[in-house]
Amino acid sequence: MNIWKYIYIKFYKCRRHIVGKTLGEEYTAMLFIASLDCLWYWGTITFIDGFLGYPLLPMHKYLYASLLIGGALIIEKLRKMTMCKEGLFEEMIKEVEEEPHEVVWNVLSIMYILCTFGYIILAILLWSNRLIPTLAI
Repeated sequence: MNIWKYIYIKFYKCRRHIVGKTLGEEYTAMLFIASLDCLWYWGTITFIDGFLGYPLLPMHKYLYASLLIGGALIIEKLRKMTMCKEGLFEEMIKEVEEEPHEVVWNVLSIMYILCTFGYIILAILLWSNRLIPTLAI
């Protein structure tokens, strides 16, 4: 069991409870997990840009956009390959339902989601105010 599987199944169940049964529910739940991974990736790219002296966005807008979009597409493809395989979804549901420490996993999943949003907000705020220390390269 890992945090991504737990969030994946809980988001799937919550979305199904709110919206009802729809087409592509497994893929939609996987996109939520992939979007969390993309936020970590984008925050890291933002910090790297700051460490290098903020050269990417002002001077190389297309490179910056291609890094962000290309990374997001790669993350989506990797998550799709690992989480949307035939028969794997049923195994994950069974594994999550049999978990004896549900409260611990609920707290961990909420903490992970909050840390993800906190990380990206911190990266954007520090980058926009130019508070990330520049490495001397």
